[in-house]
Amino acid sequence: MAQRWAINRESATEEEIACAKGCAPTMQGVVRFQALEQLYRGSSKVEVAGLSDRTVRTIDRWVAAFNESGIDGTALKGRAGPPRKIEADKFRVECLPGITSSHAISRSTRLT
Repeated sequence: MAQRWAINRESATEEEIACAKGCAPTMQGVVRFQALEQLYRGSSKVEVAGLSDRTVRTIDRWVAAFNESGIDGTALKGRAGPPRKIEADKFRVECLPGITSSHAISRSTRLT
């Protein structure tokens, strides 16, 4: 019987994972596929967790998603809800300087 959290090699080949890694739109996605590549090559989950700066539980979740749905299950999903109305950089340049209420100013300049 296979281990519960062992990687299912029938979900995708190592070459397909490498291709998905190359197409990942964010570094987060790249890290996920790099972790799967390392598991394919025989690294332990503890080693992969250390290399990717993630917990073993996170690696387990990625493996479970991969085993259940292949590469599509591992890829990052878009966020729910409507897209932002204005880009953050544009907001900082065009809108933030115009905010003059003392409450808004104190909140935006508060030290954390």
